[in-house]
Amino acid sequence: MAGPLVSVVIPVYNSAATVAESLRSVLEQTYPHLEILVVDDGSTDGAVAICETFEDPRLRILHQANRGLAGARNTGIRQARGAYIGFLDSDDLWLPEKVARHVAHLQARPEVGVSFSPSGFIDEHSRPLGIYQMPRLEGITPEILFCRNPIGNGSAVVIRREVFEAIRFRANLHGEPEDFYFDDTFRQSEDIECWLRIILDTPWRIEGIPEALTLYRISEGGLSANLMKQYASWERILTKTTLTHPDFIRRHGARARAYQLRYLARRATRQREGAMAVRLLHQALATYGRILIEEPRRTVITLLAAYLLRLLPPGLYRALERLMLRLTGASQERRLRRDARQTAPALKVLLVCSSGGHFKALQQLREFWQPHPHLWVSFRTPTTETALQAERVRWAYSPTNRNLPNLWRNLLLAVRVLREERPTLILTTGAGVAVPFVLLGKLFGCRTVFIESVTRIHTLSLSARLVRPFLDVLYVHWPRLQARYPRAELVQGRPAP
Repeated sequence: MAGPLVSVVIPVYNSAATVAESLRSVLEQTYPHLEILVVDDGSTDGAVAICETFEDPRLRILHQANRGLAGARNTGIRQARGAYIGFLDSDDLWLPEKVARHVAHLQARPEVGVSFSPSGFIDEHSRPLGIYQMPRLEGITPEILFCRNPIGNGSAVVIRREVFEAIRFRANLHGEPEDFYFDDTFRQSEDIECWLRIILDTPWRIEGIPEALTLYRISEGGLSANLMKQYASWERILTKTTLTHPDFIRRHGARARAYQLRYLARRATRQREGAMAVRLLHQALATYGRILIEEPRRTVITLLAAYLLRLLPPGLYRALERLMLRLTGASQERRLRRDARQTAPALKVLLVCSSGGHFKALQQLREFWQPHPHLWVSFRTPTTETALQAERVRWAYSPTNRNLPNLWRNLLLAVRVLREERPTLILTTGAGVAVPFVLLGKLFGCRTVFIESVTRIHTLSLSARLVRPFLDVLYVHWPRLQARYPRAELVQGRPAP
């Protein structure tokens, strides 16, 4: 039986050099049940004529006066018949399995409305640059979307039709009332404006799949090249959202602005605009200095790149940049391969906690961890020995407070356990013994989840504060504590990673 129809919308505007390759990447999808809507957005360079040379019954070409990328996508949505709708910009590419993977994802996850994939970067000649956009794929909240935009680009998504129906608005922008989904008044940043309305105004989840199925073309001649225009467009999103969700912007606006400025600084370094990159970074840190704490690695690397661009001779900087790109790309490819292997694995859980209340709290999550292979790391006490006599366990060294020899012993223990066990998830309730396991666990590619004590109402424990930058998920029990740490998730009943 045929699967659901997928509509693929390809806006075309003066992209004669790339559109044939983009269109061919859709026609060669392994998923056959497609309709392909090429939207001629007033193109004048022969790109549409190139599309007309393709003979395929799934292909339709629509014509309109120029409205911009958002306007062309809206025209495609209005004409689309599919249950799912994907978008491909006419200079980007899809890998052959992309549509099939997203259809499987949406069918398996009925609560997900927007499915997206990581993207690999290519140059103007379609050569892989060896680096990838590596976004967060799960647990995407409105603040994460606004600050980090894990979707990344409009060519990465496949979206349920019901999602667009949920955000549809009617307006007269071009001489007659029409239904709109993207905001036609945006000529840049139209993607994130739309994604933000979806996550703020609908119950649909946004979730990624761990395969780089989109190839995103880096071209300094495109819309994204003018950095200050892009920033002004992003500021329009903040202004617009303030009218509908003022509390959200009050809580997260400064933080989101800082992350946007840091992103633009990275773009400035790629364009060899060292002075602009430094200026944007200083503005980011002045706006929200905690980005140094929340994402120290990315922020420091961006700072170093901007200052080295200004200080080093161009040839030396280019050589250093090539080296860093090779190292980054190799690391990203390893992560992609690992994530692809772990798309649906049986979890292998490492349970790490001290004794007493921390141990009892982790025992209470038995319903989650019991079905999976697991190993305990805790302190040897009469209570833990009795409770764990039928379990696999490695005894940690205590006490840990202000005890450097035991810190060193637990660090070595963490190395041994992680090498031997290769867990996929580290689940911990603290306290000090958790620190070396979480820090080293990230190096070993583990997901890390920390469940804060229910007694912590106003501030995080010391161990939670130490490991917070290295956690995939931090659960807290009290709304006031979540308000202080917005990236934390609030326990609803029993937390499940």
